[in-house]
Formats: sequence, C-alpha cells, structure tokens
Amino acid sequence: MQAIPFQEEPHLKHQWKQRVLLVISNETNTKSVENQIEELTSNLTALNERKLIVYQIKRDSFKQGLDKQSQWISNKKWYDVYADRRKSLEIVLFGLDGGQKLYAEQFLTSEKLLETIDAMPMRQSEMRQKN
Repeated sequence: MQAIPFQEEPHLKHQWKQRVLLVISNETNTKSVENQIEELTSNLTALNERKLIVYQIKRDSFKQGLDKQSQWISNKKWYDVYADRRKSLEIVLFGLDGGQKLYAEQFLTSEKLLETIDAMPMRQSEMRQKN
C-alpha cells in the first residue's frame, strides 16, 4: 500500500471537471461493496459519458476507479471526513459544482444513479450541447 501524506478531498479535487461518486465501506471485501462495484463496472460507458469518477474508500485507504487491480493508497482522512462509522456501506454523489447530490446507505442501481445525474441542470445542458 502506497502512503501519501496529503490528498485533497475528491469532491474538491475534481470540482468543475468531473462528478465524483464515493463508495464507502467500514469493512473490506464485503459482498455489498463487491455487488456495488460490479453494478458500476457493468455501466462504464454511461459513467464515462457523464464525467463520473469513482473512489472506493475504506477505513485506512482509498483507490480511484473500479479496476480490481488498482492500488490502494493509505489515507485515513477521507474515511473520517465522509463516513458514518455506523454504516457498512455508503454511496455519495457529488456534482460538478462539488455539492452533494445523492446519498445512499444501500445498494444503488446504475439506473437510479444515471437518472439522478441526468436530472442535474449541468448534465441537461451537456446533453443539449451534444445534440
């Protein structure tokens, strides 16, 4: 595990560039987290089209993306900042403006996630410009 002394919170680091989805777990390798990651992985094209970057956060580390081979980076701060220690799974979506747009404490379907993003004013503007 790689140690990095300071990492800016992801919703600030990507503000105005990408939407950020945090998948937070107080346990490692739980079935609920695995199911959530599989759900997101099955919709990568749609997530990329919506400028969505995913961070997986656990008690003592994080990793960017959905790739199982990605390296975990040592960082306790993000868990302290974002997690409710009483919850085993949390999913938090931040918009391009850095504001929290969705919070879930259980499995989030890709359909619900994409509907939420597509209802955002900036996403609607992106879709109009694309067409």
